[in-house]
This record gives sequence, C-alpha cells and structure tokens, in this order.
Amino acid sequence: MFVRTIQECRPPGFDTPTAPCYDKAMSGKHVLLVAPYIHDFAAYDLWLKPLGLLYVAAAAEAAGYSVRILNCLDRRHPAVTSSPGPSRARNHPHGTGKFSWEPIPKPPPLAMIPRRYKRYGIPLEAFRNGLADGPPPDAIGVSSMMTYWCDGVGETISLAREAWPGVPVILGGVYASLCPDHAREHAGADYLVTGPGEEGFVEILRSIIGKGAGPRADSDRLAGSSSPREARFGMTSVPAYHLLDNLDSVSMLTSFGCPFACAYCASKLLRNGFIQRPVKDVVEEIEYYVNDRKIRDIALYDDALLVKPDDHIKPILREVIAEGLQACFHAPNGLHANMIDEELAHLMKETGFATVRLSIESIDAARLKDSCAKVTPDGFKRAVSCLLAAGFEIGDLQAYLLMGVPGQQESEVKETMLFAHEMNTLVRLSDFSPIPGTGYFRAATETYGLDLSEPLLQNSSVYPYLVPGLADRYKRLKELARSLNTELLRHTENVL
Repeated sequence: MFVRTIQECRPPGFDTPTAPCYDKAMSGKHVLLVAPYIHDFAAYDLWLKPLGLLYVAAAAEAAGYSVRILNCLDRRHPAVTSSPGPSRARNHPHGTGKFSWEPIPKPPPLAMIPRRYKRYGIPLEAFRNGLADGPPPDAIGVSSMMTYWCDGVGETISLAREAWPGVPVILGGVYASLCPDHAREHAGADYLVTGPGEEGFVEILRSIIGKGAGPRADSDRLAGSSSPREARFGMTSVPAYHLLDNLDSVSMLTSFGCPFACAYCASKLLRNGFIQRPVKDVVEEIEYYVNDRKIRDIALYDDALLVKPDDHIKPILREVIAEGLQACFHAPNGLHANMIDEELAHLMKETGFATVRLSIESIDAARLKDSCAKVTPDGFKRAVSCLLAAGFEIGDLQAYLLMGVPGQQESEVKETMLFAHEMNTLVRLSDFSPIPGTGYFRAATETYGLDLSEPLLQNSSVYPYLVPGLADRYKRLKELARSLNTELLRHTENVL
C-alpha cells in the first residue's frame, strides 16, 4: 500500500478555502493544473513532460472534475516558436530541444555562482493569458520537480494567485514531497500533497469544492475526444495527454517505483514499493500514442525498466512487434545492464530503441555496494556485447557515470570512464546532486560540513562550488570525457 500524506498549510492572509473572490456555492467543478517554470543555470528538454501532473489530471477527470492544463515548459507554444533571438526555444529531432528562456536575477544563496541565471519556459505574458483563458477554476493544482527548482514553483503560484485571487492552490510533486517544510513556508500553496498525488489531490478537491460529477458515461467520455481510445485513456490511470497541446513526443511509465534503494536516489522516498503494469495495458498505451496520436518518439522513464525482463519488458516488446507498432523508443534513465541478454538486445533493436543509456556509475567495489550491486563490470561488458551483436553501432550506446559523490576520488571516476570507453560506449557524466533523505545527502553534509537545507543548494550545478576544488575536478573530468568520446566517434567513422 502506498503512503499518501496530505498536509494542509495556509500562508499569511489565507484563513479558509472560502477567502475573498472564491465562492464555493456559486462555483462549478473546474480544476486548473499547472506545470511550473524552471529557474536554473541550465535546463534542457529530454522528453520532459509533466507526467505526474498528467496522472493527477486523469484521476481528477475520472472523479468527475473538468480539468485544464497549462504547461509553462511547452517548447512548441506559439508564443515561443515565433520568438527571435538566441533565447528562443529550439526543437531538435526525436522530441528533444532547448526551452525558451530569459535572464533573471540570482537569488541570494546563489550569488557566488559565476553563471547566468535564467527562467525557462513560455513568456510571462503568454502564461498570464493562459491563466485568464477558460472557465474560472475552483481549484488550482501545481506540480513540482527538482527540489532546487522551488523558486520557479513559487513564482508560478504567485502568478496564478494574481490571476485568480482566493482560489485554493494545491502543491504536489518531488519538491513538495522531499522538502515539505520548506514548501509550506515558501511556496505559497494552501494545501500540500506528498508522495503519489492522484488520490490525495482528489481527496483535497472533494473537501474544498465538493464531489465531482462522478465517472461519466461512455457517451459523455467521447465528447470532445478524437477517438474512443483517447477518451478511455484520458479517464483512467493512464496520463491525460489529451489535455496537452503541441506534442512531438511523450514520456510514459511501464512501472511505478523501484525495487532498489541506492544511496544517491530518492525513488523509495517518493513512492514506496514497486509495481509493474500489466503487459496488455502498456502495449495498448503505446498503440494509442503511435496510431491515434501519431507520435513515434516515446521515452520510457521507468526507474527499473528491465527488472524481471522475462515477465515484463520482453513480452511488451514482443507485442509491439506483433502489433506492427512503429515507434522510436528512448531510455533516458540508466538501464540496468546486468539484465540485458541476447534476446532482450535483439528485441530492443527490432522495436526501434534509439536512445540507450546504460548505468555503470562506478567500477569501484564500495560504490557498487552503494548502488545495490545492480550493475557489475562483467554484466556491463556482457550487455554491450549483446547490444552490438544485435545491430546497435558503436556510438549508439552511452554509459552513465557518477561524478562528485562525497568522498569520491578523481581516480575512481577516471578508471570508470576508461572502462566504459574500452567497452565502446560513449561516456556520459552524471553530476552528483544531494537529494534530501538519501544516504549520500547525509554523507555530503557530514563529509564537507555543508548545510544543504536550502533547496537551491541541492542543485548539481551549484554543488561543485560548495566543495573546495570540486569545480576544477569537474572541468578536468569533462575534458577527458569529451576527448574519449571524440576518439571513439572518430574511430567509428574511420571504420565505416
């Protein structure tokens, strides 16, 4: 059973959900959901969709509420695609790209960072226009991702309050779950949902605006939907992508949670337990995206996509082949290489995996233990061999390596980089980010005497400036990674 904790918080000046400008007796059942802005030194769209918000939207619709979504990170919003200059959004092949941005002042905790700070997302005017569009909301839900993007969350909530004063605001997501005390004090929301948000969000809606109309009849579900499949998926536990415009790719989950408890990861803190969805449901969702929505690029964002491969991912990929679904799959999270055998490698190749990132993290024995020993050097070697034999080319495969872990020596990272290079994989360094509640977060505070209670300091872009000498070490390691990758690609070109 998943643990869902609902905490109510009222900022100064907000006493009850019936504050001025909000009259529950006269309201309908309209819910506005918002994916907030990012405030950071860097941000790039790797199939980043507000997946948690889309699941919440599906749950709210299933409970009978009318739902509308505003996505501040929409790269294809008309207000950004027509914008000139270097700060405009850029759409790259296969559903990735650069967000539009504008420079903003650095908050005081980040004043020492020698980099330009930015707001990523659609222009503020476009967001304000979007807020004013549509029926007056009875409640506003805001999602949150990285803890250190908290200022973007706060700004988004402030803008929503300007547009709809007195309408209760509900905050959920990663930041709300990992830094609840900070969120209560600084975000400006009225209600906080921690952990998986679907059930908790609907409970709060029922308590502040009453029950929804209830699950609608099938004939009603078809209203405004392009197909029965779209209507059905929009009203179930599958993310409500029918509420998003301008889609060039989708992200999806074939499972929830993770069976491992790695020292650097917060998966166990965000969702207790591990559940793999039925194969039939996963394949039907893929079929909907490919056939109904005409989307080919699908990012599988599972934390543990390959766990129990014979019962899960292999049957899924076999059904994709049997149904003739022409998709382009991407695995942006590190795949557990130990679970890739010859059959799975061939299935991945045949079903169109275009982005294959393997998790190696480190070849150091102690570090492997901190990673639950889910990937070993021998397992990594075997996986790469199977993938290359299946038809993947040198240059197609990337290896995730951890860099900057508390107490980690530069030599450990170099040895792992050279190992990955020798295995004919591109080196992809993963900068350490201290995530509250994890073992490595505690190690970072104890090893370096840091106070990381301020979420802005939990940023992987900020962390190297907090640890003496780490920024210079990063620079050397990144130069080595570029050199190794250039050498590998050049060798590949010469062979071809």
